[in-house]
Amino acid sequence: MTQLTTFFLLAALVEGIVEYAGARIPAAIKQYAAAGIAIALCVAYNADLLALLGLTAPYPYMGAIATGLILGRGSNYLHDFTARFAPLKLVSLSTETVERLRTFESAPAITKLPGEE
Repeated sequence: MTQLTTFFLLAALVEGIVEYAGARIPAAIKQYAAAGIAIALCVAYNADLLALLGLTAPYPYMGAIATGLILGRGSNYLHDFTARFAPLKLVSLSTETVERLRTFESAPAITKLPGEE
């Protein structure tokens, strides 16, 4: 379970780096930038998802590169998931708006519509 958490955190880190760079990376190459960053992180931290599943590569870094490609794509899914299911962001209200809301809440309830007796 700890290893899967590590991959989740690496995917979040990749997405965070790509989003932080934001406007500096053209939209057309954002997915490639995410893959490159993910591969670099997986090689640096020797993260190998395929080895975790029992698959070993004949070349030492092939598993880390494949894991980087998976994480690079997975970071986009993570971004979509958090954007869809994240709690709504709080809106900052001015003092005037808060006072209007308080006045509205304390107003007497309307029990009859105009024209009714």
